[in-house]
Amino acid sequence: MELGACPKSMRYGPCGGVRTGGGCEVVDEPCPFVGRPLVEWAGTELAPRAIELPRFLVDHRPTGDDRVDRQVLDDYAASGVAVLLGDHLDDPPAVDRVAAAERTVDAGVPTIATITGRDRSTDERAEMIDGLLAAGVAAVLCVTGDHPSARFTAHPDVTFVSEGTLLAGEVRSRGGRVAVAESPAAEPTRQRAARLVEKQRAGADIAVLNHSGPVADVIAFAEQASALGCRLPMYAPVPVMTDLASMAALEQFPGLTIADDAVNAMHTSSDPFSTGLDLAVAMAGELLGSGSIAGVNLSGVATSGGAVERGRVMRRVVDAVTA
Repeated sequence: MELGACPKSMRYGPCGGVRTGGGCEVVDEPCPFVGRPLVEWAGTELAPRAIELPRFLVDHRPTGDDRVDRQVLDDYAASGVAVLLGDHLDDPPAVDRVAAAERTVDAGVPTIATITGRDRSTDERAEMIDGLLAAGVAAVLCVTGDHPSARFTAHPDVTFVSEGTLLAGEVRSRGGRVAVAESPAAEPTRQRAARLVEKQRAGADIAVLNHSGPVADVIAFAEQASALGCRLPMYAPVPVMTDLASMAALEQFPGLTIADDAVNAMHTSSDPFSTGLDLAVAMAGELLGSGSIAGVNLSGVATSGGAVERGRVMRRVVDAVTA
């Protein structure tokens, strides 16, 4: 595959889904960006701006059931956390992302809302960004987005018409605060910290990291990025998993790594629920105490018990860390 032949049409690749060994998440070929020099930002260099957010950021996936979603959001409001609204391929069709952002903000929960580069024209992206900003989100998370080939056997065709780095500039030009993602454990790992700096130059204000193994590796990445000039507050990932199904849901994503010790502990535990909670609490506490991390992102489906139970699990992690 030649450079420029990225199945996601990326210019500022690689995406966060590069597989172990440097393979593309879409096709059985090497990622065209691996083994090549880092692609530097070609536009105007922009300085990051301050964003006020709590130290806990929780993944929130609306169900489309207003009663259930309101109960979950009331729990989050009482916990004093922020939420990260995704833009997932398998979100319920009934979920309107701008309306979901309006609900989270109206519930008194600070919100980062995601926009991907999948299947949206320039006008459609502008309309969505304007809608999210009008809803009052604290920031828009700009990501290229995963390709359905990475997780689903049968899937519709998708077209990538923008990407994370370019979306950062689009959101910034429309007056919004910008969050960006990075995957420290995805190949080429030696370029990932520098790539985050390029996203900062493109307009990023805050970074949300993807799962990248043990705490020491996350902290080492944050310190490396800072040494290269990254001034973005970084939210480090904490996998929340209380059963093997919720752990498997995280492991299906290419470019994501959960610490081997945590995986082994879950597989051998006679009480996966308590083990998973303890692992999340310990990791969150260690990351927040490191001095290198601005906050933590409690991430994952957490439980097979449904949305309300998931919200309660996340709240238990927060309560235990802050006790």
